Amino acid sequence: MTINSTMSIPVYQKEDEEIYLNQMRTIEFPNNPNGDKPRYLISIKQPIIFTSSAHPKLAKDF
Repeated sequence: MTINSTMSIPVYQKEDEEIYLNQMRTIEFPNNPNGDKPRYLISIKQPIIFTSSAHPKLAKDF
């Protein structure tokens, strides 16, 4: 199992349609050693655009 939170592996494998559509799978993480389900950590990042910045409209497009 390769742990990768980015889309780099699926994007790379999209070049080979057989692998991308029929051989790649996403599975859940295995249970902890005590049998409990793992706790998932989620990170949400929101940018702040200050109105006094040099290019606020350009920052919104980013």
